[in-house]
Amino acid sequence: MTMAAALTARDCFTAPTQIDALALRTVTEDPTVLGNGTSDVKDNSGEGMDADDPEGPLLAVAYSALEGNQWHGGVTLLDSSLTERLCELQGNTGIGAIAWCGAERNFLACACDNGEVRLARLTTDVDYVFVPQAIGSETNGPVGHDDVVTGVSAFAFEKSVFATSSWDTSVKLWDVAAMEKPVASFEQHNDLVWCVETNPLVAHSLASGSQDCTVLLWDDRLGEHNAAGGASTLFPVLSMAWHPRRDHVLSVGLEDGSIMTFDARVMATPLEHHQSLHEGPVHVLKYSPFASDLLASGGDDARICLTGDDVHNTLTNSTHSDYVRGLEWLQVRPESKDGTERGAETLLASGSWDKTMRSWLVQPLES
Repeated sequence: MTMAAALTARDCFTAPTQIDALALRTVTEDPTVLGNGTSDVKDNSGEGMDADDPEGPLLAVAYSALEGNQWHGGVTLLDSSLTERLCELQGNTGIGAIAWCGAERNFLACACDNGEVRLARLTTDVDYVFVPQAIGSETNGPVGHDDVVTGVSAFAFEKSVFATSSWDTSVKLWDVAAMEKPVASFEQHNDLVWCVETNPLVAHSLASGSQDCTVLLWDDRLGEHNAAGGASTLFPVLSMAWHPRRDHVLSVGLEDGSIMTFDARVMATPLEHHQSLHEGPVHVLKYSPFASDLLASGGDDARICLTGDDVHNTLTNSTHSDYVRGLEWLQVRPESKDGTERGAETLLASGSWDKTMRSWLVQPLES
């Protein structure tokens, strides 16, 4: 059955500066299962989470100072209500991308605009606290990034490993236990690399997109100089997202405002090409893990679009007043005043350079 979707505004969080990225941490490994907040959940330090911890997922919001004379950034951790601040991580550089990594997904990898890859561990011994861990950078030797780090993505199977992309034209792999130097470096792009995404369904598989108008596929077992495949596009590739249920489907957002979807097994011809969805570059894509085929996109036109086989028409929201750079899907179970159990609600969170993170109730409607 074809469905239409509606976005209903919920809560709004205001950051101190422009929001660049969002990253969801769920208590369970499966993002489609709600966290229960019980005390038997362990973090990587071996300490159990307190029984009164907020239930449901946690959302990290990364921001960067893009105005004035100060150069800094940070991360705010929000509870599942998306309004209560649990803790903060401050930095002396902008943070353009973030991802939860590590065996328990309690390490936050931060892509910084000074070329550093910073790691912080979330602890819950008494209160929520981000504890800085390690920094991977060129200052550790001629092996780290030497320009703006644009993307970060954690592997689903090799849980301690994550990937980063950079304007230095490279993609690098890191291990949270040994940040002194990258595990691997892929350097076949010949211009700025804007994005990198690990495949959530296939081990060792990842993709990257570049200003050189190419999408490259990588298998970290093939060596650093051998791309596993790729495709050319008419415009620079700024964002990408793997399908959460189809291991070969990859969508990419382009500088001209369009979105292309590829079959990773045969990259020569795209499966779909949605043109003119946005009136500016598409800097963020996110598939919903709660629907069979629903893709959210955010652009420099300040709009959010929902597309896919599950929607009757493309849905566009223009509430933000500046670039949309972060998107995350989550489910929460709302409190019931009469004590009866209520079904889970699907929310879409969006972060923008207008300094707001907004949440939207996604309501499917039969058409």
